[in-house]
Amino acid sequence: MKESPQMAKTQINWTAAASNPRKEVLFYNFNLNGPSTNYTWENVQNWSTQNWWYWHPTEPGNYTIEVQVSYGTNNGIPDSRSTNYAIFPFSEAGTLTGLNLYKMGQYDEAIKAYDKAIEINPQESDAWNNRRELDKN
Repeated sequence: MKESPQMAKTQINWTAAASNPRKEVLFYNFNLNGPSTNYTWENVQNWSTQNWWYWHPTEPGNYTIEVQVSYGTNNGIPDSRSTNYAIFPFSEAGTLTGLNLYKMGQYDEAIKAYDKAIEINPQESDAWNNRRELDKN
């Protein structure tokens, strides 16, 4: 899995790791809650032996991803884990990239990242402000 945050339209691979000392077959169920689901839980991969799910988020915002694990689909309450995950719009991610490049002293690359963020979203005020600061130097 890629660390949060990521840009919209980035493929994020979720893999659940679980064990069962009795060696029974494990089943996995993935759920998503966030902007693309109108902040309600949506099942994105129903119970199966497949322990992975590929996510292609298109809407920026804060999400919660939950995986449930069971040794059978009808054995009562499954074990579950959830995690929060942030998705940035492309321009925001470009602004963060520019900031990181600036901190590493890669000023020309930072300018390119800010310019790309501004191209994607001309209202991205942080990219504009950071770009202007670089122009002063």
